[in-house]
Amino acid sequence: MTIHPFISTTALLTSIGATAQVPQLPRPRNCNGVGNFRFQYTTSNGWTAFKIAGNLRQVRTIVFDTKGNMLVAEASRGISVHTFGTDGCINGTSMLISASQLNHGLALTPDGRTLYASSETTAWSWDYNPDTRSVSNQKTVVRGMSTGIHFTRTIAVVPQQPNLILLQVGSNSNFDMDSARPSTGRAIIKIFDTSRAPSNGWNYNTDGEVYGYGLRNTIGFVPDPNGHFWGVENSGDVSKGKTNRGPNILTKTGLLPDRERATSGYSQRQPGRGAQLL
Repeated sequence: MTIHPFISTTALLTSIGATAQVPQLPRPRNCNGVGNFRFQYTTSNGWTAFKIAGNLRQVRTIVFDTKGNMLVAEASRGISVHTFGTDGCINGTSMLISASQLNHGLALTPDGRTLYASSETTAWSWDYNPDTRSVSNQKTVVRGMSTGIHFTRTIAVVPQQPNLILLQVGSNSNFDMDSARPSTGRAIIKIFDTSRAPSNGWNYNTDGEVYGYGLRNTIGFVPDPNGHFWGVENSGDVSKGKTNRGPNILTKTGLLPDRERATSGYSQRQPGRGAQLL
């Protein structure tokens, strides 16, 4: 599960009847040393929110490894790792990777042995050991991503083909008309085969395969059990002189491993403002 909470506040959401791919823990009622929620909130029926950590910096993405440890991407700080006690509360925290350039993307392969993280321009991989909560063998897998108004780079591993990653770059304006050309490398999601990456990494604009374009800023995406990826598509900041704070659009961005179908056609709307693969 990926959560994008407020800065310095991390909440763990649990649903009645939900299953997870990590060891089950009890629902914590009160974790020592953790303050109250900073903001008021409400939850849907069957859901409960518990605050389990604070004093984190710009939390962007959360993933769980195969041992149930929680890895957190903290923008401008790096990747922290958190272990849990039998009461469901965090009982240990350490920095897995200290790197100020890491700012959003974080993903693990299904076997939990390869970790990916990103900066505005580059995506890296590491060998990850969930038993020792350590990384080694850092490699550059993709480089040369364009800079612009959207600096986050979402990463997802294709579960059926874990050598493949999806990597996203947003638009450079609310109306990025040039992004109608995929060669700009903006408002786009591309596929890269990390098992074949050259020593200095793939070039984002000229390498890889187009998975979807016309996507203004797909800040997060996950696969469903059938292999379709669904993304949260952030729309324009301003509409007719007023700030647009409407709901995010859930965009179905194709089917993998059926890569031919995933890149065969597009319902192209306004460039950089959201499109949906056919």
